[in-house]
Order: sequence, then C-alpha cells, then structure tokens
Amino acid sequence: MHRTLQQSPHLWETAAAYLEGGQGVEGTARALFVHANTVRYRLGAITRETGLDLADPHDALTARLSLLWGRLDDARKSPGQAVGRP
Repeated sequence: MHRTLQQSPHLWETAAAYLEGGQGVEGTARALFVHANTVRYRLGAITRETGLDLADPHDALTARLSLLWGRLDDARKSPGQAVGRP
C-alpha cells in the first residue's frame, strides 16, 4: 500500500492524516486545508487503488502498519531525509 500511495502524494497525505487524526473526514479536511468532499473523494480513490477501506478497522490497521513500515524503510534507505515524507 505504501508504494502504491507514493505514486500519488495527495492520496498518501490523505491516508496518513485520516489514520493519524482519528479517522474523521471533517478533521482530516481541516488538517489538510481541503473540503470534506475532497477527503471523501480521496478516500474512495485510496480504496480503489489499494483495495483497503480505511473506515474498516481491520483495513485501517493494515494501512497504518503499511505506512509505518514504508516510512521506516524509506528512512533506512535515505537516512538524511525526514521520516514521514512520501
């Protein structure tokens, strides 16, 4: 999932904000300075691209772990970069 979302930074950013911010559309929209409908659209795109529904607890955990492992892998490959950047 991490590699798939790296192809689209907006989707990566949305997934990370949604999962780290308590899985609320409105809160995610405020954090990203976008409209709530934009977040809903992006969440749908994430589901289409990855097959994971971030509103489902099992899929959300899978996505969180994937993003975490991807960040750690990226940090290991390029230690000079900040962790958390796509």
